[in-house]
Amino acid sequence: MARILEKIKNVAQQGMQAAGPEDQKKSFESFVEQLIEERSFPDLTPEVRVELKKDLINRLDSFIAAKVIVALSDEDVLKFEQMLKDNKPAEELQKFTVEHVPDFTTFLTNVLLEFRGVYLGLIQAPVSLDVDLVGAAKQVKKPQSMPPAPAKPSFLPPAPVPVDKVN
Repeated sequence: MARILEKIKNVAQQGMQAAGPEDQKKSFESFVEQLIEERSFPDLTPEVRVELKKDLINRLDSFIAAKVIVALSDEDVLKFEQMLKDNKPAEELQKFTVEHVPDFTTFLTNVLLEFRGVYLGLIQAPVSLDVDLVGAAKQVKKPQSMPPAPAKPSFLPPAPVPVDKVN
Protein backbone atom coordinates (compact mmCIF):
# COMPACT_ATOMS: atom_id res chain seq x y z
CA MET A 1 0.00 0.00 0.00
CA ALA A 2 2.88 2.38 0.77
CA ARG A 3 4.27 1.83 -2.74
CA ILE A 4 0.89 2.65 -4.30
CA LEU A 5 0.55 5.76 -2.15
CA GLU A 6 4.01 6.89 -3.24
CA LYS A 7 3.09 6.39 -6.92
CA ILE A 8 -0.09 8.40 -6.47
CA LYS A 9 1.81 11.19 -4.71
CA ASN A 10 4.22 11.23 -7.64
CA VAL A 11 1.34 11.53 -10.12
CA ALA A 12 -0.09 14.45 -8.12
CA GLN A 13 3.30 16.18 -7.93
CA GLN A 14 3.98 15.60 -11.61
CA GLY A 15 0.57 17.02 -12.40
CA MET A 16 1.41 20.08 -10.31
CA GLN A 17 4.84 20.56 -11.83
CA ALA A 18 3.75 19.81 -15.39
CA ALA A 19 4.89 22.35 -17.94
CA GLY A 20 1.47 22.38 -19.54
CA PRO A 21 -1.78 20.50 -20.01
CA GLU A 22 -0.13 17.86 -22.22
CA ASP A 23 2.38 16.92 -19.50
CA GLN A 24 -0.40 16.81 -16.92
CA LYS A 25 -2.47 14.67 -19.28
CA LYS A 26 0.42 12.19 -19.56
CA SER A 27 0.64 11.95 -15.75
CA PHE A 28 -3.06 11.17 -15.48
CA GLU A 29 -2.90 8.71 -18.40
CA SER A 30 -0.13 6.89 -16.55
CA PHE A 31 -2.32 6.79 -13.43
CA VAL A 32 -5.25 5.40 -15.43
CA GLU A 33 -3.03 2.75 -17.03
CA GLN A 34 -1.94 1.70 -13.55
CA LEU A 35 -5.60 1.42 -12.48
CA ILE A 36 -6.44 -0.79 -15.47
CA GLU A 37 -3.49 -3.03 -14.60
CA GLU A 38 -4.55 -3.23 -10.94
CA ARG A 39 -8.10 -4.14 -11.94
CA SER A 40 -6.63 -6.93 -14.13
CA PHE A 41 -9.46 -7.55 -16.58
CA PRO A 42 -9.29 -10.99 -18.17
CA ASP A 43 -9.31 -11.06 -21.98
CA LEU A 44 -9.10 -7.26 -22.39
CA THR A 45 -8.59 -6.57 -26.10
CA PRO A 46 -6.44 -3.61 -27.20
CA GLU A 47 -9.51 -1.88 -28.69
CA VAL A 48 -11.51 -2.22 -25.49
CA ARG A 49 -8.49 -1.09 -23.46
CA VAL A 50 -8.28 2.15 -25.50
CA GLU A 51 -11.99 2.86 -24.93
CA LEU A 52 -11.72 1.98 -21.25
CA LYS A 53 -8.77 4.34 -20.87
CA LYS A 54 -10.67 7.20 -22.56
CA ASP A 55 -13.69 6.60 -20.33
CA LEU A 56 -11.58 6.48 -17.16
CA ILE A 57 -9.75 9.69 -18.06
CA ASN A 58 -13.10 11.46 -18.57
CA ARG A 59 -14.40 10.10 -15.26
CA LEU A 60 -11.19 11.11 -13.49
CA ASP A 61 -11.47 14.65 -14.90
CA SER A 62 -15.09 14.90 -13.72
CA PHE A 63 -14.20 13.45 -10.33
CA ILE A 64 -11.34 15.91 -9.78
CA ALA A 65 -13.50 18.82 -10.98
CA ALA A 66 -16.33 17.93 -8.59
CA LYS A 67 -13.89 17.64 -5.68
CA VAL A 68 -12.30 20.99 -6.58
CA ILE A 69 -15.72 22.68 -6.59
CA VAL A 70 -16.44 21.31 -3.11
CA ALA A 71 -13.02 22.49 -1.86
CA LEU A 72 -13.46 26.06 -3.15
CA SER A 73 -15.27 28.76 -1.19
CA ASP A 74 -18.63 29.93 -2.56
CA GLU A 75 -16.98 33.13 -3.77
CA ASP A 76 -14.21 31.19 -5.54
CA VAL A 77 -16.78 28.87 -7.16
CA LEU A 78 -18.47 31.91 -8.72
CA LYS A 79 -15.11 33.26 -9.96
CA PHE A 80 -14.18 29.86 -11.34
CA GLU A 81 -17.54 29.48 -13.07
CA GLN A 82 -17.04 32.88 -14.70
CA MET A 83 -13.59 31.81 -15.89
CA LEU A 84 -15.20 28.76 -17.51
CA LYS A 85 -17.86 30.91 -19.19
CA ASP A 86 -15.09 33.20 -20.46
CA ASN A 87 -13.28 30.15 -21.93
CA LYS A 88 -10.08 30.84 -20.01
CA PRO A 89 -7.15 28.58 -20.99
CA ALA A 90 -6.53 25.38 -19.01
CA GLU A 91 -3.28 26.79 -17.58
CA GLU A 92 -5.16 29.74 -16.05
CA LEU A 93 -7.85 27.46 -14.60
CA GLN A 94 -5.19 25.20 -13.11
CA LYS A 95 -3.33 28.16 -11.63
CA PHE A 96 -6.54 29.46 -10.03
CA THR A 97 -7.27 26.03 -8.56
CA VAL A 98 -3.77 25.60 -7.16
CA GLU A 99 -3.91 29.07 -5.57
CA HIS A 100 -7.40 28.67 -4.06
CA VAL A 101 -7.42 25.06 -2.81
CA PRO A 102 -5.29 24.81 0.34
CA ASP A 103 -2.32 22.42 0.05
CA PHE A 104 -3.29 21.40 -3.45
CA THR A 105 -0.73 18.60 -3.82
CA THR A 106 -2.11 16.79 -0.76
CA PHE A 107 -5.65 17.55 -1.93
CA LEU A 108 -4.96 16.04 -5.36
CA THR A 109 -3.21 13.02 -3.83
CA ASN A 110 -6.28 12.36 -1.67
CA VAL A 111 -8.62 12.77 -4.65
CA LEU A 112 -6.57 10.31 -6.72
CA LEU A 113 -6.55 7.83 -3.82
CA GLU A 114 -10.32 8.13 -3.48
CA PHE A 115 -10.83 7.66 -7.23
CA ARG A 116 -8.61 4.59 -7.15
CA GLY A 117 -10.54 3.17 -4.19
CA VAL A 118 -13.86 3.71 -5.93
CA TYR A 119 -12.65 2.24 -9.22
CA LEU A 120 -11.16 -0.84 -7.59
CA GLY A 121 -14.26 -1.30 -5.45
CA LEU A 122 -12.43 -0.71 -2.17
CA ILE A 123 -14.75 2.14 -1.14
CA GLN A 124 -18.31 3.15 -2.00
CA ALA A 125 -18.71 5.63 -4.86
CA PRO A 126 -19.58 9.15 -3.73
CA VAL A 127 -22.70 10.75 -5.16
CA SER A 128 -20.60 13.33 -7.01
CA LEU A 129 -18.72 10.81 -9.16
CA ASP A 130 -20.36 11.72 -12.46
CA VAL A 131 -21.22 15.36 -11.77
CA ASP A 132 -20.15 17.82 -14.41
CA LEU A 133 -18.28 20.97 -13.37
CA VAL A 134 -20.95 23.54 -14.17
CA GLY A 135 -23.65 21.35 -12.64
CA ALA A 136 -21.57 21.00 -9.49
CA ALA A 137 -21.10 24.77 -9.32
CA LYS A 138 -24.83 25.35 -9.68
CA GLN A 139 -25.55 22.77 -6.98
CA VAL A 140 -23.30 24.62 -4.53
CA LYS A 141 -25.23 27.86 -5.07
CA LYS A 142 -28.72 26.33 -4.77
CA PRO A 143 -30.44 26.92 -1.43
CA GLN A 144 -32.20 24.00 0.17
CA SER A 145 -35.88 24.02 -0.75
CA MET A 146 -38.58 23.39 1.82
CA PRO A 147 -40.89 20.41 1.36
CA PRO A 148 -44.40 21.33 0.22
CA ALA A 149 -46.97 21.97 2.93
CA PRO A 150 -49.50 19.17 3.45
CA ALA A 151 -52.77 19.68 1.61
CA LYS A 152 -55.73 20.92 3.66
CA PRO A 153 -58.75 18.63 3.77
CA SER A 154 -61.52 19.67 1.43
CA PHE A 155 -64.18 19.20 4.09
CA LEU A 156 -64.47 20.21 7.73
CA PRO A 157 -65.86 18.00 10.47
CA PRO A 158 -69.20 19.08 11.96
CA ALA A 159 -69.01 21.75 14.62
CA PRO A 160 -69.58 20.52 18.18
CA VAL A 161 -73.05 21.19 19.60
CA PRO A 162 -73.16 22.81 23.08
CA VAL A 163 -74.66 20.53 25.78
CA ASP A 164 -77.33 23.06 26.86
CA LYS A 165 -78.75 23.13 23.30
CA VAL A 166 -79.38 19.37 23.20
CA ASN A 167 -83.05 18.32 24.00
